[in-house]
Amino acid sequence: MKRTARPRALFIGAHADDIEIGAGGSVCRLRRDGWDVCFCILTTEENQKTADERKKEAIAGAAVLGVPREAILFMDFPDSFLKCGGDTVTRIRRVLKERDYDPDLVFTHTDHDSHNDHRAAHEITMALFRRKPIMAYPVVNSLIESSFMPTVFTDTTEYDREQIAAMECHKSQARRIRTAKTGLGKLHQDHSTRLGFVRTESFELIIQEGAQRVELALKQNDCPFHRFWYPLIGQKRINLIHAIPVNRKVRSYSWPIDQDRTGISRLHRAFGELWFGQNPVHEYNTQMGEVVTPLLDKEHILISGGATSNQFTDRYFNHFDGLRYVIDHTMPDYTRLRLNDRQTNKSIYPEYGKVNGIGTINRDFGLLTVMKNPANEDTVLIGCMGVHSPGSLACFRVLSERALLKQLLSVITVPLKVRGYQLIIEQDVRNEEARILEDSIYVIPPRKE
Repeated sequence: MKRTARPRALFIGAHADDIEIGAGGSVCRLRRDGWDVCFCILTTEENQKTADERKKEAIAGAAVLGVPREAILFMDFPDSFLKCGGDTVTRIRRVLKERDYDPDLVFTHTDHDSHNDHRAAHEITMALFRRKPIMAYPVVNSLIESSFMPTVFTDTTEYDREQIAAMECHKSQARRIRTAKTGLGKLHQDHSTRLGFVRTESFELIIQEGAQRVELALKQNDCPFHRFWYPLIGQKRINLIHAIPVNRKVRSYSWPIDQDRTGISRLHRAFGELWFGQNPVHEYNTQMGEVVTPLLDKEHILISGGATSNQFTDRYFNHFDGLRYVIDHTMPDYTRLRLNDRQTNKSIYPEYGKVNGIGTINRDFGLLTVMKNPANEDTVLIGCMGVHSPGSLACFRVLSERALLKQLLSVITVPLKVRGYQLIIEQDVRNEEARILEDSIYVIPPRKE
């Protein structure tokens, strides 16, 4: 194959129809984006007539997805007896070298599969491509659903028809294809509903030691969680500066005071479920601003809590130039807590109530800030600051929940092309609902020289 400057993707399937079932929409999408795409089909049937028929079907299915005959490699290992061994790996490596095909991104079966050939294909791929990002797809006919944990979700809504048409080219497998279409519908619907898409293909992302060009795999990820977090922090950690209450009189009220912690737990859980590597949130407990300063100078920062629940917010954040909104209070006794709009000189107060004569809160407000770190603009500073802790929780929900993140990404741009953004998040405490107030969005202006 003639080498081009375009990125290359290799799709490995144990059988002639596996690629179409597991990743057909992604094949179309990569072709649309200008990628060179190659199929490697590992096994063939013992019966020559059946083998010839299935190869013709594979060529027809690939053509529907935009992959020509010359970009299909038939390895002809015996069906049902595929094994990962030195001879197998060496043979495939030799064929790829002869074709001068060195992929940038590799797709293969997940190992969470009950079919022995599928698991062997996964092992072979891992041995072949130790320095390549690998995306593992499900073949629903044999998928072990309880173990399959995808972290990359690709929006393939545009290519649903092509994928189905490619699958239907495998006429000799009509019964299997009908089953696959039903299973895919359920699998895609489960993921798509959570992500807000019509059709989504899901993959496990595997990064072995020394893997290069991981960003090519991450660019395939349409999950709002990744679309927000990866452009901001990449694969670096972000240091969480905890809410640490200032000294104030104890008052009688009935709402929880630790919902900052609930929000942090939500964020940890989201990273655990969706991130492609280790959780990047590093919790940092400190009451001393001078200890935090070295972090602020060189690393990503996440601030939890408003001006009466986090000393850092009160002493440092509220004094950064160019901010429109801050969480404020009245001294000396930290009363009249509010979200202050410096541009209009107006304040937004929580909505309070009473339960059995004890004060409670019905509605709170959070200030979400996403900005370049004032101390080092090569890093970011994110603030989840509530008037009270329910407001902080609302901000964390926006940064954790995919539907809210998708809405957030419709009004801000990451990576940051401006200095940053501030916007208000409303928390309905009684109904436990968070809402982004889009008309509150504020673009932080450039710093004054």
